[in-house]
Amino acid sequence: MWECGVAQDVWAGSRISLQKCPTLMGDMVKLFEWLVDRLAEEDMERFLVQCWVLWNQRNAILHGDTIQDPSVLGQRAETMLHDYRDAQSHLSVPLPSSSKASGFGVVIPNERGESMAAVSARVLSVQNSEEAEALACRKAVEVAMDFGFRDVTLEGDNISVMNSISSAGINRARLGFVYDDIRSMGRGFRSFRVNHVRRTANTVAHSLAKYAGLIEGEMVWLEEDPPPARDALYSDYCHISL
Repeated sequence: MWECGVAQDVWAGSRISLQKCPTLMGDMVKLFEWLVDRLAEEDMERFLVQCWVLWNQRNAILHGDTIQDPSVLGQRAETMLHDYRDAQSHLSVPLPSSSKASGFGVVIPNERGESMAAVSARVLSVQNSEEAEALACRKAVEVAMDFGFRDVTLEGDNISVMNSISSAGINRARLGFVYDDIRSMGRGFRSFRVNHVRRTANTVAHSLAKYAGLIEGEMVWLEEDPPPARDALYSDYCHISL
């Protein structure tokens, strides 16, 4: 894609200023690094598309096709790049005006119900409660994985989210990639269960979610009761003790 004579003819006719670039560079990775330091982002995009066009032309010739004029290959790269950028501008959908900063809380207890870890995190542009809960579930699984838990039960009070995580099929909805991430990580545990619980059973997580609106970024508590959730923890303890 670089030292081949036909490729050099293509680069010579390209809109990128590569005509005087050194050709004795057989390592494509080194060439890539060299160009990243010297080309503008727009020209680097053009270079990558042109590489794909050259590679595609090479494969076509190996399968019996005829070589195309270098100017045709250069124009094809320009057309593809234009179509890509045009598609990106049409796919760029602004968030609804109702989007606002939100937060979520995560609690990881041990088998005795004591707090092993808790997280309060602020996120931007969460569109609804489903998205906030889906992100919270993914964060909970990430934390459990980081701490080396082997048996995990994921609980949440949004039945739509919990059903989407439990579903074995491909989810093509807007949050499908989040649910796919959770299921993928869940396969790394010895056991992984997903339960829907009533909102009254999730008060500690909700108190941490409210606290997230008062902080920037994320706060983590390890093996201690998170102060923003102590009232909720005490309430849960009283209900369990009755």
